[in-house]
Amino acid sequence: MSETTTTPAEPTTSAATAPDDLGDAGKKALEAERRARTAAEREAKELRTRLEEHEAAQLSELERAKKEADTYKAELLAVQSANLRQRIALEKGLPLNLVDRLRGDTEQDIAADADALMALVNAPRTPSPDPTQGPQGGAPTTPEQEFVAFTSNL
Repeated sequence: MSETTTTPAEPTTSAATAPDDLGDAGKKALEAERRARTAAEREAKELRTRLEEHEAAQLSELERAKKEADTYKAELLAVQSANLRQRIALEKGLPLNLVDRLRGDTEQDIAADADALMALVNAPRTPSPDPTQGPQGGAPTTPEQEFVAFTSNL
């Protein structure tokens, strides 16, 4: 929308002296015309201001919609990434508590990371001692237990 404003031409000296030649009716008509012109200019200025405010509101509404779309797009990418990590973890047999540890941007990177984690999870471990094997019991602690242990060895 083009905003062209026209400035009224400056009255010439002959026009400045014209109101004296018009008489009372002409002077009243000229004065009424000037008031109407001033009111019309004021209204035009107000309408231009309202139009600019409306255009700014439309632009801010568009910016808000773009920001909201970007937010939803980021959420979608996060959900898709989590879904991909879970799918790969299930395919590889990775425990579910390790799914959040998978890293990578592509499916191949995540699969390689899952393979590395599986190698650590399935790595051979050094055997830990089994407390159920070996000598049972310990030294008797009460006199009755000592007596029973002494008499059973006779």
